[in-house]
Amino acid sequence: RMLIHIEKIVKEYLKREMKYDVEKGGEFNVFAVEGATAAMCYIFDSLIANNLLLKGDKIAIMTPVFTPYLEIPHLPRYEFEVVYINADEIDENDEHISQKSISKIVDIVKTKNKDLMIISDDVYGTFIHGFRSLMADLPYNTIGVYSYSKYFGVTGWRLGTIALHENNVFDKLIKELPYSIRKRTMRRYADLNPVPENVPFIDRIVADSRQVALNH
Repeated sequence: RMLIHIEKIVKEYLKREMKYDVEKGGEFNVFAVEGATAAMCYIFDSLIANNLLLKGDKIAIMTPVFTPYLEIPHLPRYEFEVVYINADEIDENDEHISQKSISKIVDIVKTKNKDLMIISDDVYGTFIHGFRSLMADLPYNTIGVYSYSKYFGVTGWRLGTIALHENNVFDKLIKELPYSIRKRTMRRYADLNPVPENVPFIDRIVADSRQVALNH
């Protein structure tokens, strides 16, 4: 996923700036990727490959948002049904995502949909004073995506991260899939582990990003 010592440094950075919370969510792992754009492509591909999302499924997108996120769901390989959540409420600082809104999302997960899968694109977080990723409040349900490109002005360097807590809903949902589906994914990841079912979702993302066969 990432060079060991570099990962330690990046994890400390993400904890400080994005507020990823190891006390609340436990340890998390980082996959170094070619910017946030690659991160989103890899995540969607692995969700499909592992039957966590199926063609035509319903997803929600918070807007306003980076425009390609509006286009990805309509690609032929996905054709997702999209619900747009418009950030039309502002707090006392004229910012769109208020603590009240975040608390509402947390409450929905706790009371209505404990298995909600969340992708939090935090690439602009470092521009916002006191920013706190959804990964901090919902570590079990959230994949955190970050890129150094924007804040540090290194767009062409393609430096990004995918972060996922070791205890997460994605691994839980994979284990709950029908055996016929799990058997197919076991074949997919058979070269990674003597017991393919034990390959965690973040390592599946790594493998899928290299068509599995080139994972080595």
